[in-house]
Amino acid sequence: MEIVIVGLGSGGLYASKSALGFNRKCHVTIIEKRDFDQFSPCGLPYVIEGTVKDFEALKYDVPEMSSKLTKLINHEVVSVNNEKKIVQV
Repeated sequence: MEIVIVGLGSGGLYASKSALGFNRKCHVTIIEKRDFDQFSPCGLPYVIEGTVKDFEALKYDVPEMSSKLTKLINHEVVSVNNEKKIVQV
């Protein structure tokens, strides 16, 4: 089973972990428009205040499991055909 998730926010990450937990034989592909995985929005006030050096310090990576999870960073979904199960990136 191939599962495609659009967006690597907290919802996309939770959906991928849920899918992999439900069906260990599935493969999940996450497509993210940004050029980084995730960031901690709770830290934004600290960046503005100057306690945290800059926005880059808030970014972090989501580990890929080589055979179970693929991340496509800096990719944009332009169309989805539900009937044919095609995602155009």
